[in-house]
Amino acid sequence: MLGEGGVAPNQGLARLFGALSQYEPGPDLRQDLQHLAQVRHRLDLLMAEMAGALASSQIWEEEGYVSPIQWLREEANLPTGVACQHVGVGLSLDLMPGSVEALERGEIGFGHLALMADAASFYKDGRFKEAPFLEKARQQKREPVSQDLRTRPPRSRPNGLCRSRAPGPRGPLPQAEPAGGRRPGVALAGRQNQGRTLEGNPAVTAEMVFRSRSAT
Repeated sequence: MLGEGGVAPNQGLARLFGALSQYEPGPDLRQDLQHLAQVRHRLDLLMAEMAGALASSQIWEEEGYVSPIQWLREEANLPTGVACQHVGVGLSLDLMPGSVEALERGEIGFGHLALMADAASFYKDGRFKEAPFLEKARQQKREPVSQDLRTRPPRSRPNGLCRSRAPGPRGPLPQAEPAGGRRPGVALAGRQNQGRTLEGNPAVTAEMVFRSRSAT
């Protein structure tokens, strides 16, 4: 958030905003988009770390909010689904150190971390195995896009904009058996569907998700 008069509250943010204001795309827009996406993934990771710290600090509760997700919605103007992702990833970073390093190298995106954090929430302590999920994420990036997908016209809204859709994995997810007999592929599919429900009923469902995670 900018301070009074549109001035950044600290030097770090001032340098960041200054770099953004001076950035000019080069002749190769594809390369620029790839690099900007990597910057965005790194920013999302940084925000997730801070959102996890916020969730653990209980500051949100002292300020009268029901959950850190509600705090992020109201104070940081984040959509419910995005707030859920950042809190979930921030609270799960110690379970996927290799994936964090892979993101920093540009091998995977923040959406992959969000899916892994969702999967980890279905395992008991010490049962989640990062390696198969990370390998699947890397495979998805290496898989070529089929000709059918390249030529298929996008579904669009009446105003002509493509239908927004959260990025998700292509193909089946690793099928290791977690505690309780629930497979992560099934769990993640349900969680992805739940993400759409979150946007439809943010005041109730998002808080239930956070509280169910906190209770485990």
